[in-house]
Amino acid sequence: MVGRALVDMLLDQQVELLMLSLNTVHFHLLGRFSDSRVLPRVGRAKRHAHFCLRDQGHEGRLWGHGSHIVAITSRRHQLKVFHYIADHKEHGAWLWTFREGAYWPTTINRR
Repeated sequence: MVGRALVDMLLDQQVELLMLSLNTVHFHLLGRFSDSRVLPRVGRAKRHAHFCLRDQGHEGRLWGHGSHIVAITSRRHQLKVFHYIADHKEHGAWLWTFREGAYWPTTINRR
């Protein structure tokens, strides 16, 4: 549920999302942002996921503070990051990739 909410909100903000992994500690994403407003978009996605969980009865904090953003510098770097994120599935992380396509849930209002 949390992972899908993150994916949905990032896609809704026109982020070209390639991959997202989520475990009990943190999440990683690989995507293309149309401009430099990366942190606000990630923040909105995290907030959306929090509210989705809260509506289902979750209490307490969901996210820690801060984000670490790394710009991709080459195709080789992109592939390295892609495989790094994919490897989290072997350790129990939930994983979404672009191969699964975009789906549009009823939790987000479309314009």
